[in-house]
Amino acid sequence: MTEAEREHLFVFSIGRPPKARAAARDGISWRLQRFLDAMPLIPATVATSTWDIIGWNRAAQLALTDYEVLPPGERNILLRMFLDPATRAAQSDWESVPRFLS
Repeated sequence: MTEAEREHLFVFSIGRPPKARAAARDGISWRLQRFLDAMPLIPATVATSTWDIIGWNRAAQLALTDYEVLPPGERNILLRMFLDPATRAAQSDWESVPRFLS
């Protein structure tokens, strides 16, 4: 359903437009974001084929890193794993990480 169709449905059925939704992040649909947000206790991210994080939920922000404050160019799993000391230190078995990521 398009935004215009959604608004028409709300106005027609309950007499008022729908509440404004948060804008989707670049590269992720609002439906996929809603799916991530529906898992409040499970850290979840969406990554591209080049390991760029383009979507996340609140649990991921708390457990992994606050992607919201990172510039988009720094939201890359590989860069964070190899260049960010805090991310690297958080790995319980660092020796297996490079093999897993390659």
